[in-house]
Amino acid sequence: MFHGVLVARSEFHLFCGSRFRATGSRKGGSLNRERAKKLRTGTLTPSNSEPRTRNMEHRIDTVFLDAGGVLVYPNWRRVADTFSRHGLEVDPQMLRRVEPAARFAIDNPQAGKISDADRGGRYFNDVLDAAGVPRGTAREAALAEVYAYHMEHNLWEQIPDDVVPALEGLRNAGLKLAVASNANGVLERCLQRLELARYFDVICDSALEGVEKPDPRFFQILLERTGSYAETTLHVGDLFHVDVIGARNAGLRALLLDRDNLYAGFDAERVHSLDDVVAIATGANQPR
Repeated sequence: MFHGVLVARSEFHLFCGSRFRATGSRKGGSLNRERAKKLRTGTLTPSNSEPRTRNMEHRIDTVFLDAGGVLVYPNWRRVADTFSRHGLEVDPQMLRRVEPAARFAIDNPQAGKISDADRGGRYFNDVLDAAGVPRGTAREAALAEVYAYHMEHNLWEQIPDDVVPALEGLRNAGLKLAVASNANGVLERCLQRLELARYFDVICDSALEGVEKPDPRFFQILLERTGSYAETTLHVGDLFHVDVIGARNAGLRALLLDRDNLYAGFDAERVHSLDDVVAIATGANQPR
């Protein structure tokens, strides 16, 4: 998904390829693999299966969280060090500053027709272009090294300060937690290494599921695995057309994490930190 030497390697996904093999509930209950397979392939859908919906007060019992852009961010220091080894100097702070605009630029209304890998290619190259990193063979070689690290360990390994307190608050409130991530297949290793995996009951990696957001089937798989209902499940993501639209189409309430205040004109319930998510999920606040 990178241009140049990586353009044919479509596995480098934007969202923290931080994905985690969803082998079922991490705290009890076995995964109905056949049912999940049917959800993926479309042979079992909400219209011809028992729907994961129920008439009840709209309390929140379960929270789905995206990985990249919500729980974790790219390690721009590692990227800068890698480029330096190839003779290209770039300030990691500059990469961080230009990243939000690059992420916003890939939030396309045609999200359902564009793969996460394709979004990721544009995203990463937009970041590098905005930071002034010249294209050429040196950049391609550096990207190849970054890609190799990402596929083995996951580049999305920086944790914002509000993540762990928020996860602890949600867990202490008795909520079920799940990761809903378009990823590259190594989320489990990433989140275990970062000591975040222990907070989640289920973690779904689109690369392992064969379906990705905004497809409602991805959310249906998560509802099945968590034993949750759409009306009482909240999804938190950072892309409007991928996370908000996808979750809404699956019947979930969606919150858009807008840390950089880029989505003021969008039809979305916005929050600006995970502290806001805790307050909303526990009934103590309303989205801004």
